Amino acid sequence: MKLIKTLILSLISVISISAVNANETSFGLGAAIDSEIKIYLPIKTTNYLIEPSILIFTDNEKRTDDTSSQKSDFNVKEFGVGIFKNTNVYDKTYIYYGARIGYIETESKNSFGSSTNTTKENGYFIAPTIGAEYRLTKNFSIGLDISFNYSDTDGTTTTDFNNSTDVTNIESTQYKTESEVVVRYQF
Repeated sequence: MKLIKTLILSLISVISISAVNANETSFGLGAAIDSEIKIYLPIKTTNYLIEPSILIFTDNEKRTDDTSSQKSDFNVKEFGVGIFKNTNVYDKTYIYYGARIGYIETESKNSFGSSTNTTKENGYFIAPTIGAEYRLTKNFSIGLDISFNYSDTDGTTTTDFNNSTDVTNIESTQYKTESEVVVRYQF
C-alpha cells in the first residue's frame, strides 16, 4: 500500500511539473513489440517521460486424443506506470532512465480428465529501466528498453479431484531481466 501511495504522489508531482510547461508537453500512444503486446500512453515533457501501461494477455490450449483430454488457460493483467528522466544525447537520439511500477494479476487453470488445478495470484512489480529512443520524425519514434523486474505476488491454488477440493496458499517472488522494442507516436 505504501508503494502505491508513493507512486500516486510521484505521478501527481511530475504531472504538476508538466502543467507548468504545458506547451512543451505531448501525449501519445505506444506499444512494446514482444510475444505479447503492451500498450503505453506516453506523456513527454522536455526532461521527463511518464508512461502509464496496460497488458492483458490470454493463452488457451486444448489437447485431445483417444483416451484423454487436457485444457490449459493462462491470463495476465498488468497495470503500471513508468517515470523516467529523458535526456537528449545527440540530434534525434534520447536516453531515458527510471522505473516502472504497478499491479499484476495472473490466473491459470489446467484440466486433465476429472482433475482441475486453478491458481490465482496478484501483487506488484517494480522494474528499474534504461532505454534509448530514436525519433524517426517529430511524432514517431522507435526505442529499446532494458529492465530488471522484481515481482511479489500471493494467492491460492485450488485442486479439484473426484469431488474433493484442496486449497493451498502460495507466495511467489520473481526476478527477471526483460528487453523490448517500443514504438511511440506523439500527438
